[in-house]
Amino acid sequence: MKLQYKASINMFLFGIIIILITLVFYGQLLQTSTTRDTLRSNEKLAKEVAHHITTILENKASIAATLSSAPLIEDALEQSNSYFTRLSSDDREQEIKRLNNLWMAEESIDAPFIKPYMTNPVAVYLKKQQALFPGVYGEIFLTNRYGAMIATTNQLTTLAHARKYWWQASYHQGKGRIFFDDRGFDTSVEGYVIGVVIPIKKDGQIIGLLKCNFNIIAPLNNVVGDFNLREPGLLLKIGRTGGLVVFEQNRQPLSTMLPESIIQDLGDNNTSSLIIHDQDTKYITAFSHVSITEGTDEYGFGGKYESIDHIKGNVGEKWHTIIFQKAEFINQLVMRRILDLSIYGIFFSILMALIVLVIGYRVSAPIMKLANGAKQLGKGILDTRISINSRDEIGDLAKSFNIMAKNLKHTMASRDDLAHEVKLRRQTEIELKGSELKYKTLSQKLNESNNMKELLLDIITHDLKNPAGVISNIGEMLLEGHSDYEMLELIKESSDNLLQVIDNVTTLAQVTLGDKIKLEEIDIPEVLHSAGKEFSSQLKQLDMSIVIDIPDKLLIKANPIISEVFRNYISNAIKYASEGKKILIDSDKRKGFLTINVKDFGSTIPENKRQDVFYRSVQLENGKKRGRGLGLAIVKRIAEAHNAEVGVKPNEPAGNIFYIKIPI
Repeated sequence: MKLQYKASINMFLFGIIIILITLVFYGQLLQTSTTRDTLRSNEKLAKEVAHHITTILENKASIAATLSSAPLIEDALEQSNSYFTRLSSDDREQEIKRLNNLWMAEESIDAPFIKPYMTNPVAVYLKKQQALFPGVYGEIFLTNRYGAMIATTNQLTTLAHARKYWWQASYHQGKGRIFFDDRGFDTSVEGYVIGVVIPIKKDGQIIGLLKCNFNIIAPLNNVVGDFNLREPGLLLKIGRTGGLVVFEQNRQPLSTMLPESIIQDLGDNNTSSLIIHDQDTKYITAFSHVSITEGTDEYGFGGKYESIDHIKGNVGEKWHTIIFQKAEFINQLVMRRILDLSIYGIFFSILMALIVLVIGYRVSAPIMKLANGAKQLGKGILDTRISINSRDEIGDLAKSFNIMAKNLKHTMASRDDLAHEVKLRRQTEIELKGSELKYKTLSQKLNESNNMKELLLDIITHDLKNPAGVISNIGEMLLEGHSDYEMLELIKESSDNLLQVIDNVTTLAQVTLGDKIKLEEIDIPEVLHSAGKEFSSQLKQLDMSIVIDIPDKLLIKANPIISEVFRNYISNAIKYASEGKKILIDSDKRKGFLTINVKDFGSTIPENKRQDVFYRSVQLENGKKRGRGLGLAIVKRIAEAHNAEVGVKPNEPAGNIFYIKIPI
């Protein structure tokens, strides 16, 4: 009995020693790995937020670009440029100077000289945009190619703008680029103002610039607020390279500075993470630059340090997203894990000591009997039996020993029993493999189901764009006072198309799930002419033409959703092959198949990329990323539902032929 107690105590002490040694090494390893993982995780979060801010600024640029595309703006610019172009260089400069002096001399917006600039058709159009989105816009105004303002929503300080930094940055020596004027905090509206300057071109030449001032305090607050709620323990700030904090919660923009220890790294690295000390507090920090604020030939970014109502404008600094986390978080996490491990270890040591004590007490005597019996059996005394009456594992072992001794006297059963056991094991192995295959198949089906759901949501987003865009653009034109029967008819058709897209959602769901879809007689020429008409505005704007060279009556059995194939083909040709200036649609009917070809004359897709374009989220890197790569994936799904074939092949001498081959 003493031996069992001694063994139990030794087991407990040994367990405690092992725990202490393990905690020392584990604590150091856990501290290092947790710090490294936290830095990487926060760096990834900083990148994600920086990308989100880039998306916000790109969205503002898209809104401003949409405003600048209205036909009445181009007409107003042509008229203004025509007047100033007829003047000599000196006379033009004097005329703009004269107008600017008159503008600056007036104080009332109702002055006879001021009022026409704020009430002409362009100004009315811009004010309507402000009214549609209250709180989003500041001033919106338009200048001609010489920097003279021709329309504005508010009374500005000056009329002449050609010498201003933002005008020259967007003009970009005649090449033109979108410029973000980081003006800083606007005290007049208590908001952060970004001016988006859009160069307006015609025939490759800049004919004017539109500037939209956006108050982005709300989206910045949403980004930072949502992040701080979603990531407790982390603090997000948006700052400039020089250290000024653009935005943080509960502080006025540009009123605070980043710690000195991080400012140097902002200028040296695009994305990084480090540990800093600030006011006796240790922080884990990670930061990432907002890529759109770097400045490229496509986008410019910058400003002036201070202007009227605006304080601390940008002087050529990038924006960065910076995440702060107190380092004590890691210490607390490490200590919690070490404490948990200590509790488990002590409990395990006590348990092992008790087990040793109990087993030593209950097992030692029966084991001795088993050992003696084994010796007797080893000597060939096959009548040896062990008498142990306990109802535990030792008792079972004794019974097994007695059975084994008995069975040794019977030699017939051994080989047959062994063969039967092998057979049962093989059968069990086969059943396990079948079960594994079954669950792998179920897992694959579940993944496919999730992918289908995501695809349906993407399809809805993608297909609602074109009809809704047409309605919006034409609606703007009607608001400007230009209405005629053809435009009203186009609005009606686009509205019908939008309703048809919504109806198509159910059909697309059936296509995605592999269900059969309803077929009816479809007149292909009618579908093609209707699809071509939807894009007439874009074709006219890009000076492109579309030629449909197919027979007048060409009926097939199909679902109306097949029209989406041709809309996507035409839309892609307009987006990516506009330099070809023409789209040709023809047909070929042979051997039980009808092939419809949509030909463009732009850049030819490389051979190794032609199959990739029909897969989801795959786009060719042509320098102009548009959309999400969904259109041709939708085309492929629709074609498969009709047992049809889609593909792309090169056109001669240049361009591509997108086709669909339908069984008839």
